[in-house]
Amino acid sequence: MFKLYAALIILLQAIIYMLFNFEASAAEKIIKSHGYAVYSNLKYPANFTHFDYVNPDAPKGGELKMAHVGTFDSVNANILKGTKAPGLDYIYDALMVNSFDELNSYYGLVAETIEYPEDLSWVIFNMRKEAKWHDGSAMTADDLVFSFYTLKEKGNPNYKIVLADVTKVEKLDEYRVKYTFANSYEPLLIPIIGELPIIQKKFFQDKIFDQFEEVYPTSGPYRIKNYSHGKFITFERVNDYWGKDLPIYKGLYNFDTIHYDVYRENTIAVEALKAGEFDFREENISQIWATAYSGKAFENGSLIKEVVPHKLPANLQALFLNMRKDVLKDIALRKAIFYAYDFDWMNKNLFYSVYTRTQSYFDNTEYAAFGLPEGEELKVLKQFENDLPKEVFEKEFKIPSTSSNAMENRVNLRIAKQILLDAGYEIVNNKMVSPITKQPMELEIIYHFQGFERLLLALKENLAKIGITLNLRLIDYAQYLLRMNNFDYDIIIAAFTPTTFPGRNQMQIWHSSSDVKGGYNLSGVRSKVVDNLLDNLVNAKDKNSVITYSRALDRVLLWHYYAVPQMYSKNYRIIYWNKFGIPAIRPSYALGVETWWTKQ
Repeated sequence: MFKLYAALIILLQAIIYMLFNFEASAAEKIIKSHGYAVYSNLKYPANFTHFDYVNPDAPKGGELKMAHVGTFDSVNANILKGTKAPGLDYIYDALMVNSFDELNSYYGLVAETIEYPEDLSWVIFNMRKEAKWHDGSAMTADDLVFSFYTLKEKGNPNYKIVLADVTKVEKLDEYRVKYTFANSYEPLLIPIIGELPIIQKKFFQDKIFDQFEEVYPTSGPYRIKNYSHGKFITFERVNDYWGKDLPIYKGLYNFDTIHYDVYRENTIAVEALKAGEFDFREENISQIWATAYSGKAFENGSLIKEVVPHKLPANLQALFLNMRKDVLKDIALRKAIFYAYDFDWMNKNLFYSVYTRTQSYFDNTEYAAFGLPEGEELKVLKQFENDLPKEVFEKEFKIPSTSSNAMENRVNLRIAKQILLDAGYEIVNNKMVSPITKQPMELEIIYHFQGFERLLLALKENLAKIGITLNLRLIDYAQYLLRMNNFDYDIIIAAFTPTTFPGRNQMQIWHSSSDVKGGYNLSGVRSKVVDNLLDNLVNAKDKNSVITYSRALDRVLLWHYYAVPQMYSKNYRIIYWNKFGIPAIRPSYALGVETWWTKQ
C-alpha cells in the first residue's frame, strides 16, 4: 500500500512538473533564426544564396579611389579622441549586417543564428566557429563580451547611451553569448548589439583602449594597408577573409584596394576628380552639382553624372540651438530664428531647387506628426498638458514658408520681430536688446564646410533686419569636432543619418542622459516630457505604440523650436569614371557602391 501511495505521489509530481514546464515554455516561446527584422518578416530565407541587388559572379580585382574632404589623425573609429579616417567600417566584423533592400532587417555574419523570446527580454548569439581575426586566431565569446564592456565603458560616449538597457552580457560557452535587457520588448536593442564592432580581447588586454589611435587587429573584409595622417589611407581586401563565401557577402567588396586621398576643399576635390585622380564622388553641394560637371569627358561618356533615387527616410540636417547658453533658453528667440530662416528663397536661388524642406523630425515616414493630435497620441500628450505649449493641442505645426516670395519673407520677419517684442525684447539703435542680458543680441554659428556659407549669409541678412547680429565662424573639421564635443557654440549645423525606425537612436539626440561631453544632444534638451516620451518609445510593445510615441515626440520637439530643420534630398547625386560594373538591380535603401566592381 505504501509503495502504491509513493508511486502515485511521484506520478502526481511528474504531471505537475510537465504542466508547469508546458505553461512556462508556452509563455516564453523561443525564436531561433538566421536573422532579425523589426516589426516585419525577413525577405531572405535561411537558405538564400545572395542578396538580389548584387552580382554574385562579380569579378574581384582593381582599385576604387575616392576623396575625403577634411582631415584625420586617428584610425580607431570607436573612441571619442581624434578625427577619424574615412572607410573604417570596412575593417570591422559585427554579429549581424543589414540588407540594403529592406528596412530594419538584419542577417547573421559572425552570428550563425540568434535566439530570443517573444518579449525580447534577452538575446543569444550563436557564433560561427570559422570566424577569425586577420592574424588567424579564432574569434570567440570572450571577444564579444570584451567588446561590449569596452565600448560601453571606454568607447565613444554614445555607446554608453545606446547600450544603457543591456544589464548583463555572459559567455554561455566558447561560441555562445547571452545579452540580458533591463526591460522587455525593446526591439531596436538586438540590431544595436548586432551591429557593434567586434574588438580583439587578446590585443587590448594590456592597452588603454580610449587612448589608442593607431592600427590594431580586426577581422573585416578589408584591412588597413597603409596611411598617413591627413594625407591618405589605403585598405586592401583580405583574400582569405573567413566570411567571403557567406550569402550575405556574395558579390560584395569586390575591389582589391580602396584608397582615399585627403583634400582640404571641395572645389579642389572636384577638379581632381575631373582630372582622373580618383574615381567616384557623391555630390552634396547643389551649386557644384549644377555648374561644375560638364566638358568633353561627360560628353563622350568617360565621366558619368547620375541621379539615383532612394526610398530612405529624410536625414536630419538642422541648425541646433544650444540652450546651454542663457539667451537660447528663451523659446521666443528660438522661434524668431525659425521664422527668419527662409528656406524657399535659398532653395530656389542657391540650391537650384534640388532639395525638399524638412517638415518633421521623422520626415518621409509614417512616424511624422500631422494634423492635430488624436486618439492614443492625444491621450499621451494630455498627460503633460501643463508642461506643453497650448498650441500643441490647438494648431497643426507648420514650417514657416515663403515660396521664395520676398513679400512673404517680409511678413515672416515681421512675425519674428513681434514675437521678440512680445517677449520683452526692445529695439535700441536698430538693435534687438535681450531682456536677459540687457545687451544687443549677438549670436555665433560654427561650421566646417564652406558650402554652408551661402545659406548662412542669407540667414545672417534676415536676422540683421530684425536687429540680431549673427557671426559666421568657419573652422577646420578637427576644431569643429572639438567644439561640438564640448558644446562650445551658440548654433551649430549638424546632420544625422536617416532614422529608419525611431527608438534608442533618438535618445542620443534629445534625451537628457545624452547631455554629456561627446554626446549628440546638441541643443542641450533637458525636458521631462521629452525624456518620458523617449523612454516609452524605446519600450513600445508594438508598432502602433511606436507610431503613437514617435508622433507625440515629433510634435513636442517642433513646438519647442529646439532646432531649425533644413532640407533633404530624395536622390543620391553621383559622379564616377566609366570603369565600373554595376548590378542591374539597385538597392532601395543604400547607394551600394560595395556591390560595384572594376570592368577591366
